[in-house]
Amino acid sequence: TVGTGYWFAVHTHPTGASYGNPYFDVAPNLPMDPTQLPLGSFADNTAHSCKSALDVNDTIDDNRTPADPLDDDIRRNVSWDPPGAGAVLQGLRAWGCAMGIYTGVGTDNTYTDLVTFYGAILSDNERHMQLASAFPVVHSLLVENTGFGVFAPNPVPGHIPPEVIPPPGYAFTAYDGPGQLIDSHLVGFDGNQHPSANLVAISTAARRHTNHVLQGLTFASTPQVLFADFTTSLPPQAFEPNYWGIAVRGLSSILSGGLHPDRTLITNHPMMHLTNGAATPDFAVPGTSLNAWLSPYSFGHLELFHWRNEANGWQLVGGNSLPATTFLRRSFDGWPGASYAATSVDPSNLLRQLSIIIRPVNGLPNPPECLYEVQLQHPGNGTFGNRIDVVVDDLVTGDIARLLLSNQPAWNLPNVYLNDLNSPDPSTWTLLTPVSVASLGSQSVTAFARPSASTVLLRTVNPDRRHQITITW
Repeated sequence: TVGTGYWFAVHTHPTGASYGNPYFDVAPNLPMDPTQLPLGSFADNTAHSCKSALDVNDTIDDNRTPADPLDDDIRRNVSWDPPGAGAVLQGLRAWGCAMGIYTGVGTDNTYTDLVTFYGAILSDNERHMQLASAFPVVHSLLVENTGFGVFAPNPVPGHIPPEVIPPPGYAFTAYDGPGQLIDSHLVGFDGNQHPSANLVAISTAARRHTNHVLQGLTFASTPQVLFADFTTSLPPQAFEPNYWGIAVRGLSSILSGGLHPDRTLITNHPMMHLTNGAATPDFAVPGTSLNAWLSPYSFGHLELFHWRNEANGWQLVGGNSLPATTFLRRSFDGWPGASYAATSVDPSNLLRQLSIIIRPVNGLPNPPECLYEVQLQHPGNGTFGNRIDVVVDDLVTGDIARLLLSNQPAWNLPNVYLNDLNSPDPSTWTLLTPVSVASLGSQSVTAFARPSASTVLLRTVNPDRRHQITITW
């Protein structure tokens, strides 16, 4: 971001006068990679009046001329992965900025959590923190408006009500994430200084990870959460899961006045919020909050990647060629189903995605399993074959997802593999043998059945946070 106070655009190798100097080799003819090195120290630094106070997870593209730094460019969203327990950025003070702390996603959209912000003081910023990574911000202070005239928000209505542009003081903006704000204190964000100040705002995300964590927080006053009404007519970008599919953990007790200590904060989009007329299992956040609900269920992130096999290997089918997909949530736990058709295309769009219900948060034994029907439209035009990667992310070990997958044009008895390494090499995949539909629910590991030659009934049991299945035909 132009106008950044502290920009951690870390090189992947020495450049300029340091290029080629063996002093910077970690082994003979092997230069060090600064993105993998420990941090010396970052403590008690201040950024103010910036577009962005601090930005992490970028690097430098030297355009294959590492000895000449004059032609370098920024390459965004490359992980800074310091070794061991990671790096701690201590005591950052950011005030009067459009953005306080901003982090990009990791390399190839990997999950990164190896940088911790400790003891930050963020005040009078339009947005205090917006994280495309899982970097935690801990033992910190966020102040909407100190009242010293540093911050004079402009009450101009934004594109997606009730958002305001420029923001009038957003504490936590739910971005790709899942972001973490832990054991911190917040002042304001309650609507008293500005009616649109917001504890949890939304920004469109490339990957709408679920289960942002805001826990152990204390507040000077009861905060408000303002979401758009996703049951009404809104601009096109508001209808995508990468906007409305947020799920936030840890705020339930403060937002419910202690009535519901362990629920998930969600929007009112029908794919998130269960209803049957006026009846709902969800709890409406009271007070001045808008369209914010506390769900008794946990959520995960479903990702679908389309590939075709050509002479030069597997080619991702994305961007303006990304096939449409229809998602149907079947009736669940006594509540009616819902559907969503993902049809939009964009040059930067690499996947179809959806936030999916996993289980009740109360951890009851033998919880109900929510079935999602996924109607793919992969064209099946690969010269040497076709592939769908099904990723279930943001879960804990043992979490279960149920998916009924089909494709148009229809596939016939597709192969199903485990591919947790996210590898393009079939020799690393593990082929699964179908089981009967009747026995699928009793399997202790990921398995699938074939209700017909053209359908795959998949029941995933996550061995870790992220689990990947590859289907080929």
